[in-house]
Amino acid sequence: MSCLPRPLHDPEAERWAVAAALVHAVCDPEALEFYHNTRHLLPAMLQEVKARDFLGALEREAWGAIEELARRDGPGAVNQLTVAHELATRGVRPPLVSKLSEWIAELPTPLLGIHAAHLVRQAAERRRGMERLQEEAEALARGAAPPDFVGSDSPQNPHYVRTRLSGLVRKGVSKR
Repeated sequence: MSCLPRPLHDPEAERWAVAAALVHAVCDPEALEFYHNTRHLLPAMLQEVKARDFLGALEREAWGAIEELARRDGPGAVNQLTVAHELATRGVRPPLVSKLSEWIAELPTPLLGIHAAHLVRQAAERRRGMERLQEEAEALARGAAPPDFVGSDSPQNPHYVRTRLSGLVRKGVSKR
């Protein structure tokens, strides 16, 4: 286990996930040897990450548009133009929609899409774990027992607090 902290937000991974989803349909299948067929790239990414996992507002909105288009019209309908149109119908301003082109230009390879989606999901899980940990710590500071508290230990017991918080960190933050 690494002692380096993992980020709670990876903006580059969020942009790469969106960009890879936008270009998946125009990729050369020979270039994506791992996926043998580019039709599998976007569905794999959609299974890995959801719009709520994105911390960036435009990234979250773009992924929501991608999810909606894939659900409504199928993964083959997802591309830069259809997502830009979907964002425009949602009221996203044109200068923000132009960011999609920048993200595509920054994408080294569409193969990063599934890995980027995985990183986005992991960061979201760590954020949710930290939020649970914060709520738990606040409840303990107020002297309240956590909702799932069972046993004879008292939340005022320092050993209980250390054990409970370290357990939450293991479960919710590093989730391996």
